[in-house]
Amino acid sequence: MRSLLHKQALITGGGSGIGLAIARRLYLEGCSVTLLGRTESTLQRAQSLILSHPSHQPSHPPSHTSVSASASSRSSASNDPPASSPVSNAQDDNERTRVSYHPLNVTSASSWQSLLNSYTGDGDSKRIDILINCAGITQRSPLMKTPVEEVEELLDTNLRGTVLGCKFVGRAMLRNRSSSTASSTTSTSTSRSTATSTPKRGVEQEDKGRGVQEGVKEGVQEGVKEGVQDRGVIVNVASLLAQKGVIGTSVYAAAKAGVVGLTNSLAHEYGRSGIRVNAVLPGYIETDMTTGLKNPSILQQIPLGRFGTTDEVADAALFLIKNPYANNCVLNLDGGLSAV
Repeated sequence: MRSLLHKQALITGGGSGIGLAIARRLYLEGCSVTLLGRTESTLQRAQSLILSHPSHQPSHPPSHTSVSASASSRSSASNDPPASSPVSNAQDDNERTRVSYHPLNVTSASSWQSLLNSYTGDGDSKRIDILINCAGITQRSPLMKTPVEEVEELLDTNLRGTVLGCKFVGRAMLRNRSSSTASSTTSTSTSRSTATSTPKRGVEQEDKGRGVQEGVKEGVQEGVKEGVQDRGVIVNVASLLAQKGVIGTSVYAAAKAGVVGLTNSLAHEYGRSGIRVNAVLPGYIETDMTTGLKNPSILQQIPLGRFGTTDEVADAALFLIKNPYANNCVLNLDGGLSAV
């Protein structure tokens, strides 16, 4: 398993539930995490909650990414502490800069573009190593009684938001990792030298697909020899309902099934460029979304007889992130309910 020290992670839906649990686990592993969501107050509370946990203390301070922090705070956090300051205070400052948040509407391409503009340029703090797509809303009504507006919101949040996240962040992963790899290699060809200059054009100019196609070609060539260069990993949080029909969840289930299909396709499409794409399919997990659902009839259906916890989902996500051969893994975590 690979170490996550110095890695930069983005987590949609990071303000609560499963997203928060994954963000907390990545922080404890030494990552710098950025929480993404619509409600700033929720993100602030989540940031405080994560920082209230003791974290992994690396031998060297990790690289820092703080989208919401001011430029001055970034500068002070990256410098050595003054001689008069206790080392513990400097460590506390380092910890605080490792957890940031950025208000984001996952259904908006312009919102994603604005976020990714913060990551243009060179340096470790400008790369993105991990994306967790966890933003979602649930449904509890038969299709015929579900308003069209709610249908659109369910599809937009649960599927469109994940598609956009994979599109924009996948491009940033390819660009940033390609740049760092090419700049550190002295024996590069003319085509790779051209690739190193590509990131400076900005994300929006890569929308034509040139950067992605170059990365795919490079990945195919490298794969024949010794495997592709690792450029990042995406974990999409889908749902058991993508595979198991439950009354009153039709649109939600359709969206999550789309997330699984997206994962399958991108594992092939992005995998050749060194970006791994996996999915975890939680069953009944104790979150705000399942409030009121824990009753004897449901518990009796689950072979293990209980709901899962968000920390258990975070464990599964961590495996998919750290295992370098995990690509196109669709991991059920449902206490055995999918077998019933």
